[in-house]
Amino acid sequence: MDTAPLDNPVWHCLGGAHAAFGVHHALARRYRREVTQIGAVAQPGPAALEALAALTEPGEALYLGVEECEPLPRCWALEAEKAMPQMILNRPAEEPAPGIEPVVLGPADAAEMCALAELTHPGPFGPEMIRLGRFLGVREQGRLLAMAGQRFRLPGFVEISGVCTHPDAQGRGYARTLMNHLAREIQRQGDTPFLHVIEENARAAGLYARMGFVLRKRLWVRIVRRVG
Repeated sequence: MDTAPLDNPVWHCLGGAHAAFGVHHALARRYRREVTQIGAVAQPGPAALEALAALTEPGEALYLGVEECEPLPRCWALEAEKAMPQMILNRPAEEPAPGIEPVVLGPADAAEMCALAELTHPGPFGPEMIRLGRFLGVREQGRLLAMAGQRFRLPGFVEISGVCTHPDAQGRGYARTLMNHLAREIQRQGDTPFLHVIEENARAAGLYARMGFVLRKRLWVRIVRRVG
């Protein structure tokens, strides 16, 4: 199976499964802002980054996943830069824990999902993120306490993303259970689950490692803001 597209997953996903959710240029692509604030370039270089700026409103921020952190042209200001390991699950996913019943989330849940993401910061999350793939959640007395879903889709690979748990519900195994449900679904379809984690988030990285995810490649995430 060709893993090369995983080096630049956003570029390849927006050129394939998620093309309808993006804004495109020959050298750059990005998701529409109501979906998520993520962009990508075909290859490093100032021309591609300037093309991406042309797809972005002045003052708007984008998240870029890159292999190397190159100098930015003057149309971009760097706000943050963090190591972001990419992990992959090559073994059968765990059996989900009993007693936790996930619910399928849909467009009617978007406002609650955005509120949970705003509280817990799993990454950029827009009101139309739900359209990118299957999302599961855990509710107690109607309240959304945890969620996880499928985001980037490449031939043979599906990303698990948007993993978060309300602070009131930490330590109950909700995230792990939701991820295992999603990973097993992905594997039943013949695809391989993968994910990204901020390296400094040792708690999440440790959980994913215990679940069987292994490091594929150390990438970087850069938060950049359009100047002018």
